[in-house]
Amino acid sequence: MRELSLTDTLTGVANRRSFNDTMDSEWRRCARDGVPMALIMADIDHFKDYNDTYGHQAGDLCLQQVSAALRRCAVRPPDLLARYGGEEFIILLPQETRDGAEVVAQRILDEVRALHIPHARSSAGPHVTVSLGMASVMPTEGMDPSALIRAADALLYRAKHTGRDRYCAADGG
Repeated sequence: MRELSLTDTLTGVANRRSFNDTMDSEWRRCARDGVPMALIMADIDHFKDYNDTYGHQAGDLCLQQVSAALRRCAVRPPDLLARYGGEEFIILLPQETRDGAEVVAQRILDEVRALHIPHARSSAGPHVTVSLGMASVMPTEGMDPSALIRAADALLYRAKHTGRDRYCAADGG
């Protein structure tokens, strides 16, 4: 029963509640162990237009296919993929450096592009694409983990405003 309450029923990945619980515990562990943490926020580009064009059943299938592609990119045991809301996903990468997270982000872009899901109303291209915001930090006691989420979210919006079908990462670390 507990597993059902922590899983998104449509995509089969973790839900936001599961993400929040895991984020808190992994944050504390990374801070204690002195290891970095990275986070990637992913949003399907022009998803409302996709639903309006192809219908909600096709939209559900699209969400399932994209989440499966994301799952193929976050494969280490501590990694967690969760549906954050609507067409937005979040990938928690404990013990991962910025460079490692950038490799994951590029892999996500490639995996989603390789799905070749037609999207006639996307300005990003003829197929479904995603935009990503990637942030990383060295957690410490007393730091607010929600700052990492806010940073990844801001970078996601930068990716959307600079052309979509890309990732943006913070300058520096």
